[in-house]
Amino acid sequence: MERIVEEYMKYKKKLPHDKHLTDLYGLVKSKYTAILLNVDYPFSDGHQDGEVDLIGIKADGFDLYEVKSHYTPDAEVKAIKQLERAREYFGFQGNSYLYTPERKILNLERIVSRKEGQMELDLE
Repeated sequence: MERIVEEYMKYKKKLPHDKHLTDLYGLVKSKYTAILLNVDYPFSDGHQDGEVDLIGIKADGFDLYEVKSHYTPDAEVKAIKQLERAREYFGFQGNSYLYTPERKILNLERIVSRKEGQMELDLE
């Protein structure tokens, strides 16, 4: 499987996002029995498609990853929305992650908890 993914990445356009997806693949490939890249799924309204950048499959479930080329607060919010939609579509309650070259792999639940804590402080 690893050879197939590496061949795919070699011939795919080398946009910054693709390079970061390749970097993420290198970081996580040993954790999973299979990895799916750029997995499309329909939104619940049926009009638009969503995409999960990487799904890592293991014996007890799977993990979702969203790749952003740069870490910004806006990119973080967009990733949260994308991963929440994907989790809803896949009926998924496992681990979700945001990957950026600056911050590497960030756990979605920790990001959301931090944001909720900031919102509470702002309301005080």
